[in-house]
Amino acid sequence: MLTIMGIVARRHGVDLGATTVKAVKHMSTEPPRRIAKLEIVFTIPLPSDHPQKKLLEAAAKGCPVHLSLHPDVVQDIRFDWVG
Repeated sequence: MLTIMGIVARRHGVDLGATTVKAVKHMSTEPPRRIAKLEIVFTIPLPSDHPQKKLLEAAAKGCPVHLSLHPDVVQDIRFDWVG
C-alpha cells in the first residue's frame, strides 16, 4: 500500500519519505489457522488538510495486494496525518 502511495506521491511532487507503517496481524482462534484481521496504521508527517490527502489514501486503498485479500480478512486501515 505504501509503495502505491509513493508512486502517486512522486507523480504529484509530495514527499512521503518519513512515512511509517505498522502492520499487526490477528490469527483466527478456530481451525484452520488463518489471518483473521490486519491492522494497518500509516503515520504520515504531513498536515491533515494536505491537498493530496484524499488522493494518497485512495491510492493506498487501491493497492492490488489489498484488493486481492480474501473478503473474510478484516482490514482495519488508519491514516494518521501528523504534520
